[in-house]
Amino acid sequence: MVMGDVEKAALLAADAETLLASRPYVEGRVAPARLFGGASVRVMLLAFDAGQVMSEHRVTVPILVQPVEGRVTVEVAGDEPAAHELGAGGILYVPADLPHTVVATERARVMVTMCGPIPHAADRVEG
Repeated sequence: MVMGDVEKAALLAADAETLLASRPYVEGRVAPARLFGGASVRVMLLAFDAGQVMSEHRVTVPILVQPVEGRVTVEVAGDEPAAHELGAGGILYVPADLPHTVVATERARVMVTMCGPIPHAADRVEG
């Protein structure tokens, strides 16, 4: 957490149970929650109901996609293979401005870390 010009440590979750409880599932939706926002990193937790799709979009900074529960498929434009299957503990790096789609093959909670200087509205996806 940024306090003036000094960055301070910020506990986002002490354990997996606390992390998962911070974003409950919403039937038929993708439900986002911001866990942390700083000058150089932003952390989101997305709860996907089974079968939900986050349609093709891009983010203005590089991201790390990390399922912490369940399974998702991340389709990244220009990648070979284009579809990456991720389960809990998997990690996928997606460069800035690269179009991608996320499909929940089952209920899933996915942590997304936005890396680098965060423009004012970097967590707004562009689709």
